[in-house]
Amino acid sequence: QTGGGEINIPGDIFSDIKFLENFDIIILGDIDFSSFPSSHIKNLYECVSVKGKSFLIIGGENFAGGLKNTPAEEIIPFVVTGMEKNIISQSFLPVLTESAKTLPVFGDNPEPFPPLDRANSVTRIKPGTVPLLSAGNIRPAVVLVGINMTLPGKSAFIGTDNTWKWALGNEKEKKAYQFFWSRILRYMWTPEDYLGIG
Repeated sequence: QTGGGEINIPGDIFSDIKFLENFDIIILGDIDFSSFPSSHIKNLYECVSVKGKSFLIIGGENFAGGLKNTPAEEIIPFVVTGMEKNIISQSFLPVLTESAKTLPVFGDNPEPFPPLDRANSVTRIKPGTVPLLSAGNIRPAVVLVGINMTLPGKSAFIGTDNTWKWALGNEKEKKAYQFFWSRILRYMWTPEDYLGIG
């Protein structure tokens, strides 16, 4: 916890929706939801669909496991097929999509992102989801980053688990890491969040 007053953290953070309401964005990395009680999944769903909080899910081997046929499946921006858990391990460049130009997430002409070498096989996104980045040369086409704004809160996914490599790379890669994450998180905030009136 940094800045502001300390939050009293319950032993099981998803059991208390009032606790989850303390956060503007809930970020979960490579989580298999199979072990979550249904009440926890429901709390996560309500945070986004009722309370207007934002939700970001990050890829990996466990990506979206256990979400099929749960309320939380309704708030994620892609269609759960089971294939998205497949890891594609080959070098590719994250490429800005044409649709990304309709949202001011990365600006008009960002620097090209450095290569990555792991991507989840996300090929089907839901209506209302804007694909921001695709996994360059991979076929069939894989959506790497998508944001959906059709709910009261925003939901997004990043279909890779190794952008951290940029943070440990050369200066250009470190800059790309900071740019990527700061822009994603800034966009996930709502105006009410960053103005402090929500």
